[in-house]
Amino acid sequence: MNSGAEKKHTLLRITQGRDVPQFLVERVMLSIVELEKAVYKSSLQGNTKRYCDWYGKNPDILTILTPGILTDVIGSLISMPIDNFAYKQLENGLWTDLDIESEHVLTYNNPGFYSLCLNTLLIDKSRVRGISPLKLIVDAFFQKLLELAENNIIIENIVTDAVTVEGERLARVLGMKPAGNKLSADYLVHVMTLWPPQDITQRLFFTSQIRLISKYRYLWEKSSCDCTVIYLNSSENN
Repeated sequence: MNSGAEKKHTLLRITQGRDVPQFLVERVMLSIVELEKAVYKSSLQGNTKRYCDWYGKNPDILTILTPGILTDVIGSLISMPIDNFAYKQLENGLWTDLDIESEHVLTYNNPGFYSLCLNTLLIDKSRVRGISPLKLIVDAFFQKLLELAENNIIIENIVTDAVTVEGERLARVLGMKPAGNKLSADYLVHVMTLWPPQDITQRLFFTSQIRLISKYRYLWEKSSCDCTVIYLNSSENN
């Protein structure tokens, strides 16, 4: 028999950014900002305009968790493809994700290799508990990367500036490593290389992450055997 908590989790719904009606986008972003206020200190909180600008450049950056009402966000993840300049600024600890202007956000219009910035991974713990809500969001994120891979859109590197203890733990669970560049006394930049596919020695908690790694290994082996090439998409084409 399911517990009340388990029943509550079955009501949760994942929505990807491209499926959010345009007239609701600003309200969804406002809901995310309100959620940030419960988790982040003021200097780390985003703003609705910045998030709407990012979304306007590429709607696929957004994954949200709701109880069915799109503007009632109880979990979110923003994962942005960014140009090389922005990636290096983040990796070297010179920027936080809030320093990224929309001009540095790329689209997925062309096949090629992309670098991602992960930010705004949030769960409203006052409303949902346990690992299930987080697993829903992260699995949806990796499923999105799997779908992109079907169109030869490959995520080469991921960077995040984990600003909470939970965020740092999750970064490590995903296989990300500290870059060695402190943004403050409290946390480190974390990075991860997905291409070429790496051997992951630690246990993986997310089924879709395992499937993504398997997909990348297949594409890597295929490209090595038959000399197929996935052409790098430059930021100038975005």
